[in-house]
Amino acid sequence: MNIDIGLFTGQVPPESDTSPTERYQAMVELGEVADQAGFEKAWVSEHHFLDDSYIPAVQSFASALGARTSSMTIGTGIALAPFYDPIRLAESSAVIDRLTAGRYELGLAIGWTDEEFEAFDIDKRKRVAHTKDRIEIARKAWNQDTFSHDGRLYDYSDVSVYPKPDSRIPIWIGGTVDAAVKRAATMADGYFATPTPLDELERRQELLAETETDPTELAEWRYTFVAEDEDPWDDVKQNIWYIKRQYIEWATGEPQPYELPEEQEDDLRDECLVGSVSEVTDRLHRRRDRLGEDYRFVARMTLPGLSAAKIENAVELFGDEIIPELR
Repeated sequence: MNIDIGLFTGQVPPESDTSPTERYQAMVELGEVADQAGFEKAWVSEHHFLDDSYIPAVQSFASALGARTSSMTIGTGIALAPFYDPIRLAESSAVIDRLTAGRYELGLAIGWTDEEFEAFDIDKRKRVAHTKDRIEIARKAWNQDTFSHDGRLYDYSDVSVYPKPDSRIPIWIGGTVDAAVKRAATMADGYFATPTPLDELERRQELLAETETDPTELAEWRYTFVAEDEDPWDDVKQNIWYIKRQYIEWATGEPQPYELPEEQEDDLRDECLVGSVSEVTDRLHRRRDRLGEDYRFVARMTLPGLSAAKIENAVELFGDEIIPELR
C-alpha cells in the first residue's frame, strides 16, 4: 500500500493570526517532516480568488517543496488544466522535473467553479477539450524534438520545447464522475479521487480496469488525523468542516454555517480517517484488503487553522507508527 501526504493548500482562515507567509513557510517545512517520516509523495492543490490564500500558483509551491525534500515525489493534486497556457504548462513541468531530479508528477482536472472560469475568460463548456489538448501537447513537447498539434482548441506547427524532462512525467486526472475515470484510464497514468465510499471506489477501480489502455493507478485523499491513543475528532472536526463547507458553498452557491452542524457531523466523519493509531491502522488495512496493494492513500493532514506543531506531530506519529504497518 502506498501512503502520501496532502493536500497542501496553504489556507489561512480569515480570523487567524497567522499570515500567508507564515503558513506557506510552515507547509514547506512540513514537507521536510513528511519526507523524513516516510511518505512517498506530497500533493499540492490549486484554487483561485479565495481570501484564505488557498495556493493559486501550484507549480511554484511544488517547486519549493521539491527544493526542501530529497526522497518524496511532488505532485500537483490537482492543477486546473483549462487555466494554463499549454506550452507554458509543459515547460514549467519539465523545469520542476529537472529541479527535483525526476521527482515530479502532474495531476490535472477540468475545473468546476464558475467564478474561476469567468475570471480567466474560459468557456466552461469546453473545459474537457482544454484538458485533453493540454495533455496531448505536454506529451508531445516532452518527447519530440519538434512537434505539431492540430487540436480541439490549439494548433501548433514545428515547435521545439526545452528542456525536456529528466524522466517520464506521470500524469494524473482527478474528478468525481465516470467520465473523469474514463479519461484517466485512456489518457493518464493515474486517477485521483476525492473521499469516496469503499463500494463506489471499488466500482471506479473496476471501471478503470475495463477502460484503461495501460495500467492506471488509483489514489484517494481523505481528511486524516491521528493521535497516540485517544480520539482526536473533537480537536480537528471544525478544521475539517472549514474545508468541507467551502466545497459545499462552491457546489450549491448557498452559504454554510461557520460551526459544524450537528446533523452533518456523522456524514462528515464518514469522509475522514481520524482516530487513534490502532484505529487508523485497522481502517487502512481494511481499505488495502478491498482495493489491493497498489491502492494509494493520500492523508489530508494539512488542516486550515490547526497549528503547524500539531500537524507536524501527527505526521511524525503517522510515519513512526502507521506507515511501517502497511508496507
